[in-house]
Amino acid sequence: MRKVMWVVPLLSLLTACGTAGNCTVTKVTATGVATISCPDGTSVDVTPGAPGRDGANGTNGINGTDGASGAAGEKGDTGEAGAAGTSCTVTRNADAGTTTIACADGTQATMLDGAAGTNGQDGADGSNGADGASGAAGTSCTVTRDADAGIATISCADGTFATVHDGAAGTNGKDGANGSDGAAGAAGTSCTVTRDADAGTTTIACADGTSATVLDGVAGTKGSDGAAGAAGTSCTVTRDADAGTATISCTDGTTATVLDGADGTNGAPGDAGAPCTVTRDADAGTTTIACPDGSSSTLVDAAAPRVELLPEPPGSNCPGGGVNVLTGLDTDRNGSLSQSEITHSEFVCGMGGCTVLEGAYTVRNTVDWLLLVQAGCTEMTGELVIEAPGVTALTPPSPLVKVGGLRILNSGQLTSLGAGLPVLAQVTGSLQLLAGNSSLASVSLPELTTVGQDLVVRESPALSTLSLPKLSTVSGSFTANQLGALQVLSLPELTSVSASFGVGDSANLGTFSCAKLRTVGGQLTVAMLPELSTFSLPELLSVGQDVDLYGLGKVLYLVLPKLVSAGGRLYVSSNAAMLLLSVPELTLVTLQLTVSSNPALIVVDTPNVGVAGGVAISSNPELPSVSFPALVAIAGNLVCDINAKLTAVDMPNLVSIGEYLLLYDNGSLVILTLPALQTVQHVFVSGTPLLAECIVTNLVNQLTTPPVSVLVSGANPYITCP
Repeated sequence: MRKVMWVVPLLSLLTACGTAGNCTVTKVTATGVATISCPDGTSVDVTPGAPGRDGANGTNGINGTDGASGAAGEKGDTGEAGAAGTSCTVTRNADAGTTTIACADGTQATMLDGAAGTNGQDGADGSNGADGASGAAGTSCTVTRDADAGIATISCADGTFATVHDGAAGTNGKDGANGSDGAAGAAGTSCTVTRDADAGTTTIACADGTSATVLDGVAGTKGSDGAAGAAGTSCTVTRDADAGTATISCTDGTTATVLDGADGTNGAPGDAGAPCTVTRDADAGTTTIACPDGSSSTLVDAAAPRVELLPEPPGSNCPGGGVNVLTGLDTDRNGSLSQSEITHSEFVCGMGGCTVLEGAYTVRNTVDWLLLVQAGCTEMTGELVIEAPGVTALTPPSPLVKVGGLRILNSGQLTSLGAGLPVLAQVTGSLQLLAGNSSLASVSLPELTTVGQDLVVRESPALSTLSLPKLSTVSGSFTANQLGALQVLSLPELTSVSASFGVGDSANLGTFSCAKLRTVGGQLTVAMLPELSTFSLPELLSVGQDVDLYGLGKVLYLVLPKLVSAGGRLYVSSNAAMLLLSVPELTLVTLQLTVSSNPALIVVDTPNVGVAGGVAISSNPELPSVSFPALVAIAGNLVCDINAKLTAVDMPNLVSIGEYLLLYDNGSLVILTLPALQTVQHVFVSGTPLLAECIVTNLVNQLTTPPVSVLVSGANPYITCP
């Protein structure tokens, strides 16, 4: 449409019509003439002029509201099919932040991701959701501290445990300031000296109870007589007590009478005597008395008699060799006899040239030992007995390699056995170290390999070393007990003991180890060892009779890793620190298997025990569960009693119990699993308030033969069974 533009400026028109701003256009004629009328009565007709230039477009007005939709028109004819469009694919590259459109006609375009918009305001918090279901109860655990071993053990009710070692010790703190001086020491001891002329002794006794008696020295030789003195005048004295006079009359006629003097007054009490000290020098053979006033006296011991024994080689004195016995006085007190001190020499001759000594031989003194050594025997068919109360050492060494037996007893001053028998390799009979060897501190037989009968070491309170590094076989029993000073018993090459093996009643034994021991024909007993912390029998396979392990004070882990069978009972009791009992390969216990009174025990590991004469798990307050997964038959009783934290008894394959099933005073017991049990003579359940009574009822009902008696008291009747 063509726009018509007014030729006359609107301002001019309005001016012409009067007051500007109040005029209106009242008429537009068909010819295009418009009449502008103003309030003052003036008006003007305006004729359209030639079209002016198009003015600039005005700003768009505000869109009006949409009109109502018109009625739908009739459907038009279907248009012709459009040309086929080009097929395109879209590929997204998130890493590069691009999107590529590639079309079949070869055209493509890649668009970069736009910048991320700003985050909108957070929405209002939603209402809290409903509470979730309660989680499963956590496992209760306890921590046991062993300060001596430097470990802490965490034991949980589900049977798991862990042992944590202490961290390294921190550095020492700075030294504290010096303390104040201590109080002055007590005064010295006061002593008195008593002379016994008849006995020829002087005794020094001190207030602290010490004393010393010194013999008089040997009298000196008598001196020659002196020259006769001149004859003196002989006088006599006559006493007249009544007159209080004494008259002296001499042969030369002179006399004198002397009156008694008046009694003098008593003198003032004297000062208390100063205390003296007594010092004994045994090496010098002297005793010195020294007093605070500076006076002193030294008494010399009389020369001591001495006996010395010297080996005598074969020769004119002893054709077969022997001993030269020397006696005399050790006047210079140097502990030996010099040539000038020897007063007597006597030869005691031996047999000489010995290879095999038939029969037994007893050593009662040093001479007997020297004669045996001098004979040169390497073998003795009988027993060598050493019963020598006064002998301190067996020297020089004996060449004996084999003896029929060795017995040492009542040799109270003997300190060592080892230097005397350095090559002894075989004892065909028994080796016995018996009572009465109170000073024996070391027994070392470095070459001994076999003992044909029993080996016994007992009642030797000073014995601190027992060294048998090559001993491999004991054909009888082995016994070591009442050895108060012994700390380590290690038998590294021992492989078999034909009869019983017992170690016990030794207060300081800390380590017991037999690295290669495989069989014990009789009973194995390791007991009453309060300081034992290391127990090692890693290769032990079988024990012919009982296995008794009790009173082992500091053993934490009692493990017999390869033991398969015990011909008697297995008794593990009263081991104060034991946390774990593990016998993983054990299959047969002929008599009773007992685990009792172990206050710290938390794990019993016996996964392969199939048959036992009986089973008793008693008074183990920390034990959480008992499991014998392979156990099939118990000939006697199954007893679980007085185990405060025991929650579960699991024997899934147990078929028969020969006598009693006894469960009592297990206050935490909840689970009793005996699904295969078919026969038991008596059932007794008491003091199990957390155990459902219906579990026991179901157990009785599953038996193929009714038991002779059933007593259930203290189980919980209110807990239902599945």
